[in-house]
Amino acid sequence: MSWLANVSFVLSASLHGGAFVINTPLDRYYVKNISISDDDDIYQMVAHSYINRNKRKNESCLNEHINTGFVTRGADWYEIVGGMQDYSYFNYGTIEIGMEISCCKYPESNLLAGYWDYNRDAMIEYLLQAQRGVKGLILNENFEPIPWTQVMIDNRKPVVEVTSLGEFWRILLPGTYTLKVLYRGFQIHSREITIQNSLSPLNLTIIISSSTYLPYMNMTTAASTTVRSNSMNSPSSIFMNLKILSSLIVLFIHFILIKDNQI
Repeated sequence: MSWLANVSFVLSASLHGGAFVINTPLDRYYVKNISISDDDDIYQMVAHSYINRNKRKNESCLNEHINTGFVTRGADWYEIVGGMQDYSYFNYGTIEIGMEISCCKYPESNLLAGYWDYNRDAMIEYLLQAQRGVKGLILNENFEPIPWTQVMIDNRKPVVEVTSLGEFWRILLPGTYTLKVLYRGFQIHSREITIQNSLSPLNLTIIISSSTYLPYMNMTTAASTTVRSNSMNSPSSIFMNLKILSSLIVLFIHFILIKDNQI
């Protein structure tokens, strides 16, 4: 949890044994019997990207609960409170799913190489999905990060926190969206973005005048924003790509930790 608080994860997963199923949020019925999050389309996309490349996708376990496509929302399977998926999502906007990859809850260590072979291509495909959507920088006119800033897509919640360096990332499916920038919860910028069906994200640098957001500290309003495209080869963009890469290796670290614990 401390790691998550200090590193902006774009996409994450945890590996488990005991079933063949991909488990997505929400893990709890927060409102009546509704288990669908605002980003359910994203969860379904990344889950099926994994399933479609898995070598054992047509297998199942005895008495296993699964829905069509071997993907289930957590609460529809069994409801839990305090799960990591919901925690990551609601607190940090991180897309995380649970991968149940073995009918055996605790497989023997000599079987782990086989599990790696079954899931390797699917893991790589899953990691690639972190490059879908939009990423960028949000800065003031002096090219400084703006504190207490968040990004909201349409009216989806949760919002995504902008890092202390002004960076943000958001996985999105192809389509047209309204990107909103919030300062202390107040909207200070809005623009329409169009996401292509590509593993190359839309890359933006959004410059917002300090005269736009500083008055919101006193709950007044102002407006003066400009938006410009960002070079993919700029130092800030290169840093963002490295930050994304560091986030992507979380999945492989999960696998190594589980393997070490079982040997």
